[in-house]
Amino acid sequence: MAPAQANLLALEQQFNTLDNQVSNYQDKSTGLRDQLTKLKQDSAPPASGENGSQTLAEARFVLNNTRIQAFELEILNIPSQRDYDLLQLELLSRQIAAHKAYLQELQDLIQTKRRLEAEQALEALKKDPGEEEYPEALQPIVKSNQKLSEKLRHSLQSSEQAIAQRRTLERQQALLRQSYKAIEQQLELTDTTFSLELKQLSERFATTQDTEPNLQRINQVRLANLELNQQALNQAFNVSDLNPEAQQSAKQLLDDMEGLTTRLETAYAQELDERAKLLGVQNDINKQIEQGQALLERYLIWLPNTTEINRRFLQDVADSFGAIQQHTQQIISNSQMNASGAWLRSLFTLLVLTGISFYSFRYLIRHEQQWAEQLGNVVQDKFTRSLRLLLLAPVISLPVPAGLWFLTQKLIAVPAPVMQPMSISLSLLMWAYLSLLLWLRRPYGLLYRHLDVPEELCATLARIAHPLYLLGIPLTLALIYLTATPSAEVHSGLGRVVFILLAMLAGGFWAALWRVAPQINEATETRRWWQRARLWLAILVLIHGVLIAEALLGYVLTGGIIMLLLLITTMIFFSVFTFYRLGMRWLLIEERRLAFDRAKARRSEILEARENNTEVPPVQENFLNLSTISDQAKVLLKATSVSLLFVALWLLFKEFIPALQILDEIVLWSNTVVTSGGVIAENITLLGIITGLLVISLSILAAYNLPGLLELLVLKHLDLTPGTSYAITTITKYSLIVVSILAGASQIGVEWAKLQWLVAALGVGLGFGLQEIVANFVSGIIILFEKPIRIGDTVTVGGLTGTVTRIQIRATTITDWDRKEVIIPNKTFVTDQLINWSLSDPITRVVIQVGVAYGSDTDLVRALILQAARNHPKVLPEPQPAAYFHAFGDSTLNFDLRLYLNNLDDRLPVTHDILQQINADFEKHDICIAFPQLDVRLIKQDDDK
Repeated sequence: MAPAQANLLALEQQFNTLDNQVSNYQDKSTGLRDQLTKLKQDSAPPASGENGSQTLAEARFVLNNTRIQAFELEILNIPSQRDYDLLQLELLSRQIAAHKAYLQELQDLIQTKRRLEAEQALEALKKDPGEEEYPEALQPIVKSNQKLSEKLRHSLQSSEQAIAQRRTLERQQALLRQSYKAIEQQLELTDTTFSLELKQLSERFATTQDTEPNLQRINQVRLANLELNQQALNQAFNVSDLNPEAQQSAKQLLDDMEGLTTRLETAYAQELDERAKLLGVQNDINKQIEQGQALLERYLIWLPNTTEINRRFLQDVADSFGAIQQHTQQIISNSQMNASGAWLRSLFTLLVLTGISFYSFRYLIRHEQQWAEQLGNVVQDKFTRSLRLLLLAPVISLPVPAGLWFLTQKLIAVPAPVMQPMSISLSLLMWAYLSLLLWLRRPYGLLYRHLDVPEELCATLARIAHPLYLLGIPLTLALIYLTATPSAEVHSGLGRVVFILLAMLAGGFWAALWRVAPQINEATETRRWWQRARLWLAILVLIHGVLIAEALLGYVLTGGIIMLLLLITTMIFFSVFTFYRLGMRWLLIEERRLAFDRAKARRSEILEARENNTEVPPVQENFLNLSTISDQAKVLLKATSVSLLFVALWLLFKEFIPALQILDEIVLWSNTVVTSGGVIAENITLLGIITGLLVISLSILAAYNLPGLLELLVLKHLDLTPGTSYAITTITKYSLIVVSILAGASQIGVEWAKLQWLVAALGVGLGFGLQEIVANFVSGIIILFEKPIRIGDTVTVGGLTGTVTRIQIRATTITDWDRKEVIIPNKTFVTDQLINWSLSDPITRVVIQVGVAYGSDTDLVRALILQAARNHPKVLPEPQPAAYFHAFGDSTLNFDLRLYLNNLDDRLPVTHDILQQINADFEKHDICIAFPQLDVRLIKQDDDK
């Protein structure tokens, strides 16, 4: 047995080596032809010259000609060598088949011999005296022998089952290997259409082998073997107390137990060996299935599953009806009604669901108006009511899909694999249709009243949902049924027509939403141009037009997969939108309740203060205000919604990523890369271009959204100096942009090692030609790190005073007091004089000049202007206001009032208030505000002079 297995293994290894050699002949021939072409291009006749160089050139020419002849002979020898290797393969395959048959006969003989020996041993045990004839002391040995006999019989049967299952799986494995190899070879051809071949291959690779029962049996046998060994060690029986006849019987029973134990150990070892072989075959089949599934995933959507439309199209449509009729009659003839015991429990469950649905519908009708009227009421509005509306719709509509499932799966037995996907699709589509109608109900439905979806949008969706589902469900079921029909005419004819109608219906649905695009933008809170509804609606309509064109070219299966992906993607977006609007409603309710609780607490404090005749306590400001809570909560909700969207899309599209690997075979151009091993060629493929563009797009999107999220969620909670958070977010944004460009450029072969000299040269050129722009760029970086100005600072530069509103990498925007935005280059803030009114301390001094007439009481004037400053609530008590009599003017006694304010915006209002108060106080005390006086002397001269 062992030599035969070794010979078989050697033959299989030789077969695999020779098979790989035959498979590589095409590549070998191509490589030799490429080398031959290169040699012919390099082989030029020697030119006349010096004797030494001419002799060397002639020698090289002769060497190249010899190599050319050798390559030509080798190329001519390849077909003959291939034919010889094919004959060798055929001979090896016959030898392998003969050895396998021989091994199978040996295994059958060995298994038969073991079974006969076991049966003889069991028959010998049966001839022994019965259980009732043995003394009571020997009954445990008798029962133990009986258990060992049953275990031996069960182990032999299990070994035979494992052998039979392994042989069946080996035949299946050979069929899978042949199918995989045949399809793989056909895929190398161009302009090949696959219909039934791919379908049959996909059915063969649909289900994997379940190795769990086999592993469980292996563990059970190992455990039983250990228990058997332990039992043999612990077995001890004293026969000295028995009579001679009983001692003879006990000795016979113990000998039988020893023989059964030995045979059972051998049977367990044989079963473990067979189970291990079976497990190896199962694992090999699963690996083969994984390879087949990877092959299908890679090529399935890129290959036409039928021919392009031609003159035979109408004939194929006509022939489709005959094939469909024959296939349908075959299914109907094999269909029958199940026995009542198989569906009575399901019928009872359906009746219970119907009762729950009826009760839920009555509950909804009784409460939905009251819930809608109480929306916005702080005391009565509850978020759980929106959740009830969300869940009640699927519960109410559940009996209809459940009834369809009961009818097609439980009541009637249809022995056709296509019925299960048809039943599942019908039930799910009807469930989604009825639930959507309940959510869209007006005026008390979930979407309209609770989630604030515009009424016109709800009405349009409800209106176009009827024809979409009433026509789309039959077309979908027909497409599934026709795809499962084993007929190329059906796929090329009626199946293509049904798919085109379904694509036109879906495209018409998206086109019908064009009129309500503004309402969609309102519902989705769209602000940017690339988020506009009409842009995406146009893209969706265009995609379905492309799917129709693909169907005409024979890519019906590809179009079906893409349409299914679009349907699931739409459901994902709708689910995320519903989650986001429900989250917004919950935030609004909680915000209203928080404001209401604070208002009640404040009202209680005021009432208590009035009852106790005490001062009303001031408003507490040591908590976050409502706007801050709302902003942070909205950012968290948006981040969560976007995360859920990306996770769901990744789970959906990750199964189709292997199909994109075929784009890596489309080489656009080649690039040379210098490595430690030398210069190698790097191919730039279409997949690399798409990946680079995707990386750049996602990184730029993150660059403009992550900094804001970082500031709200992280930086606000850190103890940072003013302006540091803006510097961090700005640097983060520009860093993400630079990294995205470098990462995307590396996908198309543009690496930093090749760009560094170009960047250095450009740096020198920019330093001379664009030195002002470079200076502003560097100044912008200095401003971000040094922070001489920050967002919100009031600055004066070059005679201009205003508030800093934006700091960019080249220029800074300042809004002056006239609300004009002035763009100032960053270099100005670094090189020119800059006044920052609020850099380290927002406190500023205001100097008010007052002039009174000569003869006024200077002490009273000083006291009055100081009193006006001290009585103003916005004047800081520390540093204290000060007044000085500082000069004798031409017509006035000049006083300066110096006071300090905490806010720069208060300078002009406070100056106005204090001047008003000073003027009023001076009028009360008869103090005159001096004005310039001029004495004019008129001299009259005589006329005579």
